[in-house]
Amino acid sequence: PTSGVRVVHDDGEGALGGILLGMKESTLDLLVVLAVDLPLVRSSSIVALTRECEATSAGVVAAFAATVGRQPLFSVWNRRLVGDELESAWLSGQRSPSRWLAGRRDARWSPVDPEQLTNVNEPADLSRIGNLGSS
Repeated sequence: PTSGVRVVHDDGEGALGGILLGMKESTLDLLVVLAVDLPLVRSSSIVALTRECEATSAGVVAAFAATVGRQPLFSVWNRRLVGDELESAWLSGQRSPSRWLAGRRDARWSPVDPEQLTNVNEPADLSRIGNLGSS
C-alpha cells in the first residue's frame, strides 16, 4: 500500500498476543495499541501518549480516566524497552495486558477525557454514543 501501512493478522491469541506480534513485526520502537471497541479516541490523545512515551523512560504509557479506570488497550508501548520481557511473560503463560502492566514500575497511566474510553461492544452501545454530549 502507498500509505506505508502494513496489516498483520494475528492468530487469535488475544490482546497481549496481538501486541507481541505487532512488536515482532515492527521495525519502529514505539507501537500504538488501540482497541477496536474505542471509537471515540481522539488523534490528539494518541499524539499526547506517544510524546509522553518518547519523553520519558516509560516502557508503556496507557490511558486512564478516574471515572472509568485504566485502559491498557489505548496505549503506546516502547518495543525496545519492554519487548523481550513481554515475550518472556507470554512464553510463561501471561495473557492479560492489565495484569502484565500492573507489576511494572515503568508503566505510566496518562489521564484522558473519560468519553474517549467509551466501549462499543453491542449495537445498543451505539445509541449511547449518539447521546454523549447531549445532556
